[in-house]
Amino acid sequence: MNIRKFYIETYPKDRDLGKQLRPISFGRLYRAIQEGEGVYGTMGVVDSVVRERLFLELAEQLGVKYKVVYKLWLDNVK
Repeated sequence: MNIRKFYIETYPKDRDLGKQLRPISFGRLYRAIQEGEGVYGTMGVVDSVVRERLFLELAEQLGVKYKVVYKLWLDNVK
């Protein structure tokens, strides 16, 4: 499932913002975090709540805690 579809289905009250997300995979989001790409540009939305929600789901998919994904992002921000 791509991040847009996940977000719209999981947060239907935030559908308008979800529609602005790029239809990329969670794998693509993970690579962006690892490579220090601009995560907001990769997602297509500049919103920390959206980022946090997507990081939470990514952590779930990876089988790690949220703080692992968050720290990876912070450590790789250029």
